[in-house]
Amino acid sequence: MRPLLHVVTKISLPGLLALAFCLVALAQAQTVVPHERSHITLPSGQVLPLRTWASPTPPKGIVIGVHGFNDYSAAFEPLAQKLVPSLQVTFYAYDHRSFGANPGRGHWPGSQILVQDLIEVVHSIKQMHPSLPIALVGESMGAALVHMAIAQSSNALADQVVLQAPAVWGLRHMPWFMAAALTQLNTFAPKLKLSNFGAQTLGIRPTNDKQVIQQLHSDDLFIKATTVNSLHGVAQFMDKAFDTPFASQAPTLVLYGLEDKIIPPYAMCRWLRRQQSLNPSQPAQFYIYPQGWHMLTRQTQAQQVIQDIHQWLQSPLSTSPERSTHNLSQAVASVCQ
Repeated sequence: MRPLLHVVTKISLPGLLALAFCLVALAQAQTVVPHERSHITLPSGQVLPLRTWASPTPPKGIVIGVHGFNDYSAAFEPLAQKLVPSLQVTFYAYDHRSFGANPGRGHWPGSQILVQDLIEVVHSIKQMHPSLPIALVGESMGAALVHMAIAQSSNALADQVVLQAPAVWGLRHMPWFMAAALTQLNTFAPKLKLSNFGAQTLGIRPTNDKQVIQQLHSDDLFIKATTVNSLHGVAQFMDKAFDTPFASQAPTLVLYGLEDKIIPPYAMCRWLRRQQSLNPSQPAQFYIYPQGWHMLTRQTQAQQVIQDIHQWLQSPLSTSPERSTHNLSQAVASVCQ
């Protein structure tokens, strides 16, 4: 066996530099950004659980994650792991009232309360970082909340806005038998709990990643049985979001996957066409993923979506021949085909 020292002496200087570069790259790739769990107290006095993925160096910006129905702040773990080190940002995500680590989980708090909480969360974090740009990233119901909050806020909430699979499938656009059944159940049995995962036997799953599904099954903070009242409440909220026009003056990116089983393509198609009728000249940009599921950053193709969000936040107005965003008309053509 040849001595190790002899082998090392045979490596050229360029080879050593290449080896050092690879080791550094490997160390960076394995770096995990820890998160801190705390609370945020709003001007209204409401206290909400908060997760913070802090930039290890002075941050250049702030990202606020707004989670979806039955979910909670941990939903943004994969995205935060990418954005915090690469964009040098601090990432915050909070649990909505009645969701996550809040008391009284599963009770619908009211859509206007959720919208007002979001506005107050943003203003509170702005006071913590008054000189830094804010990016809002909403997923599903959270995306609809961001959409509504921007329309209702008298001041600009964010410098950039990302809406992932916005929840816009309300009672008016569900099949009549589904809407009728939900309305009747809400009248006579509002506290009845329905299993979220029972729908999976019908192929209605939020993601195609089996590991993520297993994690949600075992996560005590993810709501697995939803009251009828909460389902009816979010359905009514989605009707309001459907009729709300784009109001953001900040660069806005909307992402949607054509394999979405939670907000199906025909529902998204109707919303996009509604936006065309409300404000055909709005400047939002779109990424449409033919193989994308509802949980776009927690599916087997998540890395492409996370990379797209990263690149867009880094330079929202730039496009490349390899990967360009759609405008609203192109998004309609892609989703409504």
